[in-house]
Amino acid sequence: MNLKHIRAFITVAELGNVTKAAVRLRITQPALSRQIFSLEREVGLKIFERLNRRLILTSNGEEFLQYCRALATQADAVLASAQALGGGKIGALRIGAAPLTIARFFPSFLKRYERDHRQIRVHLVETSGARQVEMVENGEIHFAITIAFSKQLQLQSHPLPPVPLLVLSHPRYGLPVRRTTDLRRLDGLPLLLVGSDFAARATFEAACRLARLTPNVRFEGSTPHTLAALAEAGHGVAVVPGTLSFKSKHLRSSRLQLDGKPVELPLAVHWDRRRPLPQHAKDFPALFSAHVQTLVRKHDTGLSR
Repeated sequence: MNLKHIRAFITVAELGNVTKAAVRLRITQPALSRQIFSLEREVGLKIFERLNRRLILTSNGEEFLQYCRALATQADAVLASAQALGGGKIGALRIGAAPLTIARFFPSFLKRYERDHRQIRVHLVETSGARQVEMVENGEIHFAITIAFSKQLQLQSHPLPPVPLLVLSHPRYGLPVRRTTDLRRLDGLPLLLVGSDFAARATFEAACRLARLTPNVRFEGSTPHTLAALAEAGHGVAVVPGTLSFKSKHLRSSRLQLDGKPVELPLAVHWDRRRPLPQHAKDFPALFSAHVQTLVRKHDTGLSR
């Protein structure tokens, strides 16, 4: 099976258009069409249907795509390992993370990592936790940095220091000026929360169930900075991840607790145990974990002193 044809198929499947795929692959459209036809003939499957000038994967094509992605990832790993053996550690490192995680931890990490790993190209993908896991399983990224999963058997994980949930409030709501706020103090207050697809929201709602508290949600947003701005203007009390960096003279900021225990996001670095990591990627989880631990130790994340 021709690996070039496999990569061509993956590109066409992702873009759904031969013309766009040909531009990305830098080959002519007829040549790309011949490669796809040759692959279909070789495997004996019809992998695409045409619909309004777009190519739609058949059910067989969707399943075949998963195998092709795994094969391409394996090929990349073999090549990277061979290159590492032949001339030192070189290659690419593809990492997925949420926007706030990237903003909080990666600027300083990349500065140090790229200094010590000059031949490694780091590619960051900004996306949600669920999408990160999907991309790891598809072989699109090496690592996902999101909450720890308990039942993802195909994932192997390296824990990171947990991220606290922060309570941001205007003085008008009368929350005490302390470093911690108990969840029950928020009962009945208008809350500004991230959407239900955020790990911070799932963690907050789980804590509310333990406290037998029904949150009074005034606003849901996709950007924690928006919640902080609304809280600063007195439109409610925001609950945001501790990775948020937000300075204000008017906001009271504290860590969320329940019965004296912190309410936190249990972060981890995840990768697919079914796929061998390239040699140059194997030290990333430990290096990143140590870096995060250093930042957590040095800085009281987002809290006013």
